[in-house]
Amino acid sequence: MQININAFWSYPISVGLVLGGRSYYWEIAPKPEWTDWSAASEKIHGLSLSYLEQNGQPADEVCRQVQEVIGNIKIIYSDQPDWEFTVWIQFRRIPPSHIAIIET
Repeated sequence: MQININAFWSYPISVGLVLGGRSYYWEIAPKPEWTDWSAASEKIHGLSLSYLEQNGQPADEVCRQVQEVIGNIKIIYSDQPDWEFTVWIQFRRIPPSHIAIIET
């Protein structure tokens, strides 16, 4: 699983994962209370605030879809598990024991 953020310890802007040889990707529309924005991060990820506002899906809907794809899988591997753990705890969708590190 890969979760991209707009700025260090900011809100998520996209989520991607690969499961069973199939890839999934969601872009997330910012919630009204997510007010900080980093132009530097925008350049890194190539996703502008206006693009996400117009084309992103609501964060809660992305969480629901990710949870649906993950289903009963017990472990999710990530190159940044501390960050993914924090983001998903924030949304209260995936129990913390489900995220493990993958060596990069």
